[in-house]
Amino acid sequence: MNEKPVGLIVSGCCGRMGSLIVEEACKEKNLSRFQIVGGVEAAGHPQVGQHLPVVGSAKITSNLEDLAHAGNLIIEFTLPEATLDHARIAAKAKIPMIIGTTGFTSEQFEQLQMLSRQIPIFWSPNMSIG
Repeated sequence: MNEKPVGLIVSGCCGRMGSLIVEEACKEKNLSRFQIVGGVEAAGHPQVGQHLPVVGSAKITSNLEDLAHAGNLIIEFTLPEATLDHARIAAKAKIPMIIGTTGFTSEQFEQLQMLSRQIPIFWSPNMSIG
């Protein structure tokens, strides 16, 4: 049984958690399950336009909409404002999200909850390994 790998979009791909996710997804034992299709960083980040380290073929963009057609799961570790923007894009494209972003105001969290009625969203404020 050959299942197609999950196409991952990693938002915050150059940060501490994003880099770790990219690295783990690219380990040999995970290559048949996951394929990194691209990464997202803030506009002006020095790595935007470059290839993701370890992956080689996937590029880093500042616009999630550039990747929405290619992936089927977004992993998000950014800031609350960016996360909400990305959740709106994900809802429009019908792409589920895993979110580790913290620091939401109650109003922002309400917006996230409303978006979770349109797409599956798994949010956890603590994704530490320990």
